[in-house]
Amino acid sequence: MRTAIKTLLASVFLLLLAAPASAKEVSYFAPAPQIRVGMQLVKTRDLLPEDKQPPAARFTNATAGFHFDVDALTLSNLRITIASGGIATPDKDYTWLLLGPAVFDISNYEEIAFRSDKAAPFVNGAATIDGQLIIRGLALPFKLEAKLRHIEDSPLGVGIFGSKGRTIGISFRTEFECSDFGIVVKDDNANVLGDKMTLTFDMFATRQ
Repeated sequence: MRTAIKTLLASVFLLLLAAPASAKEVSYFAPAPQIRVGMQLVKTRDLLPEDKQPPAARFTNATAGFHFDVDALTLSNLRITIASGGIATPDKDYTWLLLGPAVFDISNYEEIAFRSDKAAPFVNGAATIDGQLIIRGLALPFKLEAKLRHIEDSPLGVGIFGSKGRTIGISFRTEFECSDFGIVVKDDNANVLGDKMTLTFDMFATRQ
């Protein structure tokens, strides 16, 4: 009898160990070291000097969180927050003037953010996420184009001790009109160099 009970318990244990994770959405978080945020002016006028590329910068302090269903490949409740003062440029003169803290009025607006409460399914590794982009205190409807780069399960496998989708790598991209947010990108000769900016996000988020 005891042998039969032991065999039954062992069988239940193995079934639990091999059981797939629940299909419900779970929370993921990407801390600052695991997210890269880039920004670049899209050249729309031929006013840049020939030796200058469209200026680019990056933000060094950003976090992101979202819900994700690893079975349905659906993302929802996306939150990205960027400290607008954490701007890094390749130089402290030309690019700093064009894309530095003054452009985003960081004394009055400490954050840039994207918020979305909608669910977005990934099809062939791509999804479009509808939400709001918030810059200089203005929140406008925007879309993020997302690419699913990577899903990694727990080293312990999927089951009672492991989890499916332990980390997820995702990239996001959007483009906005500077004038929509009261931003004017101009050089020290007051030449307006363009009105479109791209924002890119590359992150590895960990299951919480």
